[in-house]
Amino acid sequence: MTNTTIETIGCDLGDKTSEMCVLGADGGKQRASVRTTRNAMTLFFTRASAHVVIEVGAHSRWVSALLKELGHRVTVANPRRLKRRRRGGA
Repeated sequence: MTNTTIETIGCDLGDKTSEMCVLGADGGKQRASVRTTRNAMTLFFTRASAHVVIEVGAHSRWVSALLKELGHRVTVANPRRLKRRRRGGA
């Protein structure tokens, strides 16, 4: 099986607006703000398959389902269960 994911998208879901950070396979980074509505999310995520990481929260269930319908790989992360990384190395 080949990996067709060309982008990783970090998604900070908000009640009215969500912030996206798109990391390309070439290391490039883009930021975008998207309204947290089904229509706006569908428009933004109608793109090549990506790995989308979202934080668990009020909107994560419906956004996760929508993104999977659109063909993306979705990770819903619970920050309380993630290991903290130290800045500056270790």
